[in-house]
Amino acid sequence: MDSGQYMKEENILKRKRPSVISKFFWGCITLHEFGCGAYINGNMDGDTYINVMGDEYMETLKDYEIDFFKVTLFQDNCSVHKSAAVKK
Repeated sequence: MDSGQYMKEENILKRKRPSVISKFFWGCITLHEFGCGAYINGNMDGDTYINVMGDEYMETLKDYEIDFFKVTLFQDNCSVHKSAAVKK
């Protein structure tokens, strides 16, 4: 696609229900560069978030030899970050 083509009306994906995300990407960024990421199908719930943090996030720390106890984790205050499953 040429630069400028992506803004044309026919190239914009419109959602029928703007409040529902059916697929999205979770990723992390380190001081060094981009870390691991994951495509999420459907809704992100507490269990899915725990799996992503246990897989992609921890894999990024391992890949860059980052000490887990020296990490500052930022999140956007989404309800899934504060769900009962996550708080356990």
